[in-house]
Amino acid sequence: MSPGLLLSAGPELARVQHRLAVGVQCVDALSGQPLLAPLQVRLLAIGPLAADLLLQPKGDGRYSLADAGAFARLWDRCTRLDDPLPRTLDLLVHENLPGAAATEGEAPHRSGPRRVRMDLAETAPALPAPGFRPRPRPGRESSLALRLFPGPNHGFDASATVLRGRVQLGTGAADARPARWSRLVAMRGSAVLGHTQADERGEYALLLRYPAGLLAPNTPSPADAQIEVHIAARRNPPPHERPFDDLSAEPAHVVALDAPPPTDWPAAYDRRVTVARTVVFGGPNSGPAHEHLLAP
Repeated sequence: MSPGLLLSAGPELARVQHRLAVGVQCVDALSGQPLLAPLQVRLLAIGPLAADLLLQPKGDGRYSLADAGAFARLWDRCTRLDDPLPRTLDLLVHENLPGAAATEGEAPHRSGPRRVRMDLAETAPALPAPGFRPRPRPGRESSLALRLFPGPNHGFDASATVLRGRVQLGTGAADARPARWSRLVAMRGSAVLGHTQADERGEYALLLRYPAGLLAPNTPSPADAQIEVHIAARRNPPPHERPFDDLSAEPAHVVALDAPPPTDWPAAYDRRVTVARTVVFGGPNSGPAHEHLLAP
């Protein structure tokens, strides 16, 4: 619950407390630890109603929005008994940009952006008592932990095994264009070794876990292993006027997963390819960048 606000009422002081409407904790998808770097967490919409409300940083990677003011008015509109609207929250998380007119390319690229849709359809009573103002319950129904993928400039350990490259759409070099926000998952058999999201340039850095039974992380001798890298991109991404507008929204249960399989990719990612790679585990973390060209 957010701290109370003190309002002057003559000689008296009245304490007003607002419930938590939305709570987000941003964590590193690799380590599961809170992301302490400054981020922007924005509520884009409540149901079909545009909101554009910033969540406030609370420390330890946590951000929150009180059930008051503009949020409360929009939520009341969605929960009108005579004309209810979908009770969903559309959230966007990304690194801080240096200014209001900055582009995605000016982001630090240490963590990738993500968009999530939370369904709160069951969090408010359908038939409130007289005088009761419907609002989401504070707690886990309107709060989530959101994992952010590492960006190309993520500070990887020197001994880490990292695949780097770029994903593009086209038939050849002449018409190739970046596959914005493409997804990649590395697997060995049925085991997921790593997953990430490319940036707006299609560039990615994919950290690989050591495959079970291959070697321990402290083994001094590198070892080769055959893996598969599954890549997905969108053939027709939506137009975007503001940075990150064209990110695909994902359900809340997916953004909290440690390693979502390719089956949990958004449906809009309809251009897919699987490539076989030989990777040296325990060797240097910087090899040649790989180019992936997917059919448009």
